[in-house]
Amino acid sequence: MASDQESHRQHAAQRQAIIAETVRTHAGAPIDEIIEVLRERMTARGLQPPPGKWLDAVARDASAGRTYVESYEALADSGTDAPTLHPDASPEARDGQ
Repeated sequence: MASDQESHRQHAAQRQAIIAETVRTHAGAPIDEIIEVLRERMTARGLQPPPGKWLDAVARDASAGRTYVESYEALADSGTDAPTLHPDASPEARDGQ
């Protein structure tokens, strides 16, 4: 059985993966719609969605096309990337131009 710390780390990585997926699929969507998508995806993976304020913050970033980062550890563990965290990359480089 996983320790509490290990379980917390796994859940954080799962949430981070859900966040990245939601940004890819719903950037620009209304915040209320994104909150519902986040809840559905977390429930589908057996996770308890965090409180409303957390969901609102994540949804606001996702709507604007930004990836909310729960922690750098969760980001690394999830295997996802958050391009907005690379300030040294020019917009042209991020767009592949």
